[in-house]
Amino acid sequence: MYVNIPRAQGEYEHALRELRRGIGCTSDRLSESILLERSIRERIEARGEEVTADRLIMELTHLIDSIEDPKFRESLLVALRLDLRYQQRTLMERRKDYNRDLRNSPDSEMRRLHVDSLRTMERRENKAIEQVSRYLDNGHQVSDRAHLHDFPLRPIAPQGELAVEAISYSCAFSDTGVLRTQDVTRWVRATSPQTSPDLTVTHRYFNENKTGLLDIESLYGCRVVERSETVSGDLLARISIHKDLAPTDGVYSFGSRINVNSDATCRPVIVWRPRTSFTKRIEFHLRFREPHLPVRAWWFVSSQEVEGELEPPISEGRHLEHLDEGRYLYRIFENEDITPDLRYGISWVWPG
Repeated sequence: MYVNIPRAQGEYEHALRELRRGIGCTSDRLSESILLERSIRERIEARGEEVTADRLIMELTHLIDSIEDPKFRESLLVALRLDLRYQQRTLMERRKDYNRDLRNSPDSEMRRLHVDSLRTMERRENKAIEQVSRYLDNGHQVSDRAHLHDFPLRPIAPQGELAVEAISYSCAFSDTGVLRTQDVTRWVRATSPQTSPDLTVTHRYFNENKTGLLDIESLYGCRVVERSETVSGDLLARISIHKDLAPTDGVYSFGSRINVNSDATCRPVIVWRPRTSFTKRIEFHLRFREPHLPVRAWWFVSSQEVEGELEPPISEGRHLEHLDEGRYLYRIFENEDITPDLRYGISWVWPG
């Protein structure tokens, strides 16, 4: 049966299908779709908010987030490269990695989303695109994204993998705002008697995209057994701890250091995302050098990284106290404040 689709809705669908190709949704690619970009811009302006490139992407992300059915919602976030777990440069690679994670998930609800054919994944994306296009066409406004609270997101660590119970970041910046070193302490626990002593970690530098930016070294309690990097400079490393842990051994801690080879001022954000409900504590310790000290800083918990970088009103009480004459900031999240797959971090404003 032929269904008459409003012209604007049809154009939104076409734009979103094009946007998911290749590298996915970026500010530049979104701006190339004049009708889609204008519609999203008008939604932001209607609320009296400032329009920025980050807000445009965040608004589109929120629209997708408001889709209730996870099999449609999550597949489109992955396709558009708006899910930071899947940052591969091609659409096919993103689909494959996402589907592999669904198949291997310890969560039965997640495993049910696995597909035998990636054409099924594409059809799910198309269903989500149709829904987002209808939202844009009828002026749908997003309220609370209830699914962030009621849909299970990796509640436990996969059996046989180390679970991160706590993590601490200690970041040292230069007098020009370059992140020089990032010391990371992890407290881990075995999830089964056959738990592997290896843990895969990823790091990236927020302001440059090139190879040779990052390197990793062991500080204590572990050794770096494998390292590689993407063409954009993201570092992937496999770390092996010095002990074969059993669940009865309790918590084990180890430290590593990220060394940064860059002269570019760091984008003002430090963020980490817990993957399981094992995580009970997240610490950030930031040390700055004069004259490049933050003007204002705040903590955030958000579903999207870019959302956390938007400065909140003072009335929200999320701005941080500047200690040691502005050279030190910290924030500790713990216990009930931590939810899997949300982003936790600190953002700030550099001096003019």
